[in-house]
Amino acid sequence: MLESADGLRTLLDSIDELVLVHDADGGILDCNRAACRHLGYPRERLLRLRMRDLEPTTSPGDDQDGVVRPPSGRCGSYETVHLAKDGRHIPVEVNATSLEYAGRQITLIVGRDITERRRVAEALRVSEERYRTLYTRTPVMLHSIDRSGRLVAVSDTWLETLGYQRAEVLGRKSLEFLTSESQHLAQEVVLPAFFATGACRDVPYQMLTRDGRVLDVLLSATAERDAQGQVVRSLAVMIDVTARKSAEKEKERLEARLRRAQKMEAIGQLAGGLAHDFNNILTAILGNVELLRSHLGNRCELDEMGRAHLEQIERAALRAAALTRQMLAFGRPQPVRRERLDLNTILADMEKMLRRLIPESVALGIVRAPQLGHIHGDPGQIEQVVMNLVVNARDAMLDGGQLTLETAHTQVDEAHRARHPEARLGPHVVLTVRDTGCGMSPEILAQIFEPFFTTKPVGQGTGLGLATVDAIVRQLNGHITVTSAVQHGTTFCLYFPQAATEAAPQEPGPSQRPTPRGTETVLVCEDDEMVRRLATEFLRAAGYSVLSAANGRQGLELATTHAGPIDLLVTDVVMPDLNGPQLAETLRAARPRIKTLYVSVYAPVNIGPQGVSEPGVELLEKPFGRQGMLARVREVLDCKSKPHPTPVADISKQ
Repeated sequence: MLESADGLRTLLDSIDELVLVHDADGGILDCNRAACRHLGYPRERLLRLRMRDLEPTTSPGDDQDGVVRPPSGRCGSYETVHLAKDGRHIPVEVNATSLEYAGRQITLIVGRDITERRRVAEALRVSEERYRTLYTRTPVMLHSIDRSGRLVAVSDTWLETLGYQRAEVLGRKSLEFLTSESQHLAQEVVLPAFFATGACRDVPYQMLTRDGRVLDVLLSATAERDAQGQVVRSLAVMIDVTARKSAEKEKERLEARLRRAQKMEAIGQLAGGLAHDFNNILTAILGNVELLRSHLGNRCELDEMGRAHLEQIERAALRAAALTRQMLAFGRPQPVRRERLDLNTILADMEKMLRRLIPESVALGIVRAPQLGHIHGDPGQIEQVVMNLVVNARDAMLDGGQLTLETAHTQVDEAHRARHPEARLGPHVVLTVRDTGCGMSPEILAQIFEPFFTTKPVGQGTGLGLATVDAIVRQLNGHITVTSAVQHGTTFCLYFPQAATEAAPQEPGPSQRPTPRGTETVLVCEDDEMVRRLATEFLRAAGYSVLSAANGRQGLELATTHAGPIDLLVTDVVMPDLNGPQLAETLRAARPRIKTLYVSVYAPVNIGPQGVSEPGVELLEKPFGRQGMLARVREVLDCKSKPHPTPVADISKQ
């Protein structure tokens, strides 16, 4: 049609875009080289086709090429698909113009192959979708904020961890989801440094969940910049380290407990050695006081002043003995009585004494749970625990207040043991001691069970009260919890395992009687000369025949060379070279009928496990008096011995 227009032909063939001319019926009237190349037809063949031959055959509504095809004859710009000779579907962008040429209505189509553009667009779409999926579904917490600090994107994990919906958080300040301390850190330190450098790494933040929980996270962020290099957006990654920090705290707590246990063990070893020597001295003091009183009492050679001085010496020695026992309570296993006890009864018996102990400005309340279960323990130790806690509470309420002692039942379960690993599962009896005093800071609270730690002025406290309480409760397989706050008082909860079975009633102890005497032969083996001489004098004055040895080896030699019977071995437990149990075992092999009475300030594990005196193991506790020693000797010889040592407190009554 346009053969005569050579200049126009040359012009059309020089255009890179395809050019098609068709009539009103769709018949192709002309085309350029780009159209032939685009569709794969020679020009002569293409001019015999109609426009509908270039349209792919599709089912109604099929849009597999992603292009909406316009109706035939449409003019303007649109995208469509051409069917090439080889069957390829070629997406094109078309600009169609209707013209009148030589009296005929024709349509001029100028089209551009957009296959590459469509490929790039699809690749970009897939990339963006992949990025969006990666961002939103990544298993870590992500968020993006703009320069004003508002959230513009958050990951699904971020939402799930904090408990929000996406619509609730987008557009809000990211600082809203931090604790006040972390907000201050972000505003004053982190954000200024971030905008200056464009990055931050492993910043410790605390985030708030929707339900108020606090999460520990480490935040790292990088900046997105504009063409001028200004930060316009940040991408932050948050790693939830709450569990890790909890594990680290638990590790620190366990390490602190280990250090405390090691320190307690070292102090216990020191206390044991000191108490052994110290109680030998106290035994000599108390014994000689008793001998002096007995020697001079009938002759009335002491005036009232002299007797008062003698009583002061005895009282001071007894106080020193009690202090020594207190030192041992947290350092060494102690010989304790395992009696069936009712805490309600103990509190009732102590109530009058406790009321005298505290000033009138402190109100005392005792609440006893009905039908309270029993525990196994030493009544003297339980009374010591109550006394120490009451004195501690009294000293915390110098301006008055309320002191409450309360008993209760409870069941220690796994949840409780998770917070207190030393606890035992099962039913427990709880003694709560609550005061409204000055309370304690967390720093002081962490040290209250440390031996010799005290907040009282010099000379007003030994620092052994709470350490002794802790040691006694642990010795009875119990545990303690403490809550306190400055100016809000302190609460101690002592958990004792409830006794499972009814204990057999114990026989009453012997009544007061004259000094026991005897004629048997007793071998005394004691490495402390003062104690050895005192014990020997006590026994000889009571009619016994006494062999005296300064150590285990000497005692063994005396027993070997002695021709007559030896009825009783009275031996110190701790001696160099050959100790008391070893000596007793050796002598029993040669003298099966010999009986043994151990003398010690505490019960070592080779006498009774966990410091508990077993049946058949007889103990005389240092310091001892004449009446106490002679009574125990007579009991052992007569096979009427008790399964526990005589308490120090009984010395003053002998």
